[in-house]
Amino acid sequence: MKNVWRIISTVSLGLLVNLVFIQCEEDISNNGAILLVQVVGGFTWEPVAGAEVTVYRNVEDWAREMNEVKKVQTDINGEILLEKLTTGEYFFNVVSGSMNNWHFSEGMSVAEGTVSYYPVYITENINSIISSVEGKKWSITGVANELGEDISHEPAYACMLDNVVTFRKSGYYSMEEGSMKCDPTGVDHLEGEWVSSGDTTAFWVLFEEDIIGFLINNFTENSFSATLYAESGGITYHYKLIQ
Repeated sequence: MKNVWRIISTVSLGLLVNLVFIQCEEDISNNGAILLVQVVGGFTWEPVAGAEVTVYRNVEDWAREMNEVKKVQTDINGEILLEKLTTGEYFFNVVSGSMNNWHFSEGMSVAEGTVSYYPVYITENINSIISSVEGKKWSITGVANELGEDISHEPAYACMLDNVVTFRKSGYYSMEEGSMKCDPTGVDHLEGEWVSSGDTTAFWVLFEEDIIGFLINNFTENSFSATLYAESGGITYHYKLIQ
């Protein structure tokens, strides 16, 4: 699915000397790589002008938003031009209002002596709502069955009400059990990964051997509700932001 979202065209400089952003008179054979990045939004691939683009050299810096290479805004065509790049991979953190590319952390590889085009796809997604660089922490405040009836008092779910879950931009996920143990012999701390659908409809939590999917019913900056995937209805968990 990621390959559908990304179209990359890379050719040698010798074939692109007539492009408007390359001066024919200048010797550019030793000036590194040139990368034209275009930010497109929504599901229409419309260019996004004025988007803030921050460039990083690796995914760890992208996730932590540190050691930035450059920060620039897109022009009226949703584009930025990066020149004299060294060979390697580059990652882009793109934000425009409520839209971003946090759901898609793959980088673009370039080689010196080439010109490349790279579209960055941004959407309004759940990632910036429920996660952050350092991690947003959420507590479960209630549980409902497929009929919408509150079942928080039932022993199987009451023990979850002091659990704390953490979502980070990097895809890190953790769950800490509180003083009420659902399984006295079980672990107090679980770690895994999480990914979103790229919009505001769903996310998945991945543990070593399990993948758990949730449909998002509603959300604000301080709360959200998510229904566990099930063939015939599912359990809905209500979350409240701790920090």
